[in-house]
Amino acid sequence: MNELLESIIEYDDQNEYHLFIPQNHTALFREIVATSKSNVVIHFTSSFFNGAVSNIFWHFFIYPFYLWKYKIDLVHLPEYRRTVLFSKCKKVMTVHDLIGLKTNRFGVFRSFYNKRIIFPVIKKIDHFITVSENTSRDLQECVGINKGRITTIYEGTSEKFKPRNLEDIPFKIKNKYSFPFLLYVGRIEHPNKNHYNLVKAFKILKEDKSFSEVKMVFAGKLASGSEYVLQEIKNSGLENEIIITGYLADEEIPYLYNLAMLKVYPSIYEGFGLPVLEGYASGLPVVCSKSSSLLELSCSKDMLFDCFSPDEICEKIKIFLKNDEIRKKQLALQFHFMNNFCWKKTAEKTVEIYNCVGDTK
Repeated sequence: MNELLESIIEYDDQNEYHLFIPQNHTALFREIVATSKSNVVIHFTSSFFNGAVSNIFWHFFIYPFYLWKYKIDLVHLPEYRRTVLFSKCKKVMTVHDLIGLKTNRFGVFRSFYNKRIIFPVIKKIDHFITVSENTSRDLQECVGINKGRITTIYEGTSEKFKPRNLEDIPFKIKNKYSFPFLLYVGRIEHPNKNHYNLVKAFKILKEDKSFSEVKMVFAGKLASGSEYVLQEIKNSGLENEIIITGYLADEEIPYLYNLAMLKVYPSIYEGFGLPVLEGYASGLPVVCSKSSSLLELSCSKDMLFDCFSPDEICEKIKIFLKNDEIRKKQLALQFHFMNNFCWKKTAEKTVEIYNCVGDTK
């Protein structure tokens, strides 16, 4: 959301923007807070409402007061679980994914909250922005939103993700990852992120002696169901071959893309799949599941695999590690494909939605 806000502020001089930022999040939005543009007004809100339940309360009952007080014509809600009640202004909502519903990840309470409280409310939203056609279809099927009220606008990647020469990478990071490795970036989560089958595929790969030096780096923190992933790593005897970094600072992650041999993204379901684009932008070959929105982000059939088949995942990894011609072809396709994804285009299309919805009576 940060990159989108910065791009919108840079692009649009016509509309006036009121941004409501929690006091303890100012560091995350420092570029925006420091802006001197006359059409941007910053409002700092209490950090008391950062918790999940209190934040829902703030959106439902306090946010509408601010919208009324400052005579806001249109509000952009950046995700569907945080909406507003009792406000007459126009509403645009971004839906990134409906993963909890599609994968049955939510418990009884959250499922009830979404289906019985949130969905009836968001059906009154004036227009929806989805980050993929896959999420657009899910919104139509799961919530019953008419296709005419949905616009798909792809996201971009941070400028931090770019090709680098080895000498441009800090020595401390080069020394820390001084071995050949495959890269996964994201939460360690089961079952949707599908580390389970990736570990099985990696075990098959390691049985080939020509890959004895290759390791796997899981760059992300432990999340829901990670105990199953850790157990599978232990069962596979790969504790010394799979490195789990835990939480990494945003400044370190781009360098991992520059040091890795291959990016592997085996998710069962994604609303978008930003790490795939980060790999593209970094000049790193990517292989991923042929599922959900990842099909929209794929630039060739060569990079796709069946996420439920460890053998197929392993075979795809082998091909990309061994065949330089396929790697070069993939990198060229990725480079050209990235022209479809940049925050400037996202901002321009988003402002078009604001103007269109704001003009309707």
